[in-house]
Amino acid sequence: MAGRNLHVLFERAPQLRDWIDSGQTKLYITPGGRAHLDWQPQPSSNAPHGYVDGVLEAFTHLISNPACDLLADPCPRCGDYFLKIHRRRKYCSNDCGHRTTAEESVKKTRQRIQERKIARVNAAIRKWSKEKSRNDDWKNGMVSSRLCTRNWITIHLKKGDLIPPVVASKRKPAKPINL
Repeated sequence: MAGRNLHVLFERAPQLRDWIDSGQTKLYITPGGRAHLDWQPQPSSNAPHGYVDGVLEAFTHLISNPACDLLADPCPRCGDYFLKIHRRRKYCSNDCGHRTTAEESVKKTRQRIQERKIARVNAAIRKWSKEKSRNDDWKNGMVSSRLCTRNWITIHLKKGDLIPPVVASKRKPAKPINL
C-alpha cells in the first residue's frame, strides 16, 4: 500500500502519473471569502472518456482537495472510511471505538484472571509436593480443592504454564556398581 505517499503511489502506478501529466488550475472563492485552488486533470491521450477515466478524474480531485487530510484511513474495527472530525480520531464512530476498547479491556482482564489461576494452581502443586501423606494422583487433589478441572490442568501442562510435581517412584533405587 502507498498510504498517503503520492511518490510511492506514482512509482507503483506510472499510468496514473501519465494520465495526470497535464491539468488546469482554477481559483474559486469560497462562501467564507477565502480562495481555493482546484486542479482538474486533462488526460494527454485523445481516447474516449470511459469509466476508468472518470474514476481517475475523481481520484485526482480527491488527492488535490485541501480537505483530503480529513479523510481517515479505514476504521480498524469495521473497515469503513470516514471523515475525521478531530485530527486524532481513530475510529469511524464512538460505537466502534467503545467496542474495540471494551474488547481489549475484557481480553486483558481474562488474561490477568488466567495468570492468577495458574499461579494459584502452581502454588497448590508445590504445597502438595511437600506433603508427607499424599496420594499419587495430584490432579485429583487440585480438582477436589475446586481450583480447576482435569482438562484445564492437562491443557496448561501441555502449554507449559504449569509445573508438574516430581512424583517419587515406588521402586527402590538401583545400587551403585563399584568398579
